[in-house]
Amino acid sequence: MTLMYDINVAGQYFMLFEYVGHDVGAVMKAGDIQLGSLHIAVIIFQLLKAVAYCHRHNIVHCDIKPSNILLTTR
Repeated sequence: MTLMYDINVAGQYFMLFEYVGHDVGAVMKAGDIQLGSLHIAVIIFQLLKAVAYCHRHNIVHCDIKPSNILLTTR
């Protein structure tokens, strides 16, 4: 699980995550790694679960794109 810290500094909120070296956009551009249909299904499933969680908590993510979908080897 990726660690996340929610920090309030002088009324501004920041979210800090552990470093993740890969994202879907970079993998798609590089072309040297082919994501199979199972990998794609898992990524989409996790993305939809995350968006549903955010919406249940009245949080809207307005910049969902491949480069904002982070990938780990776990």
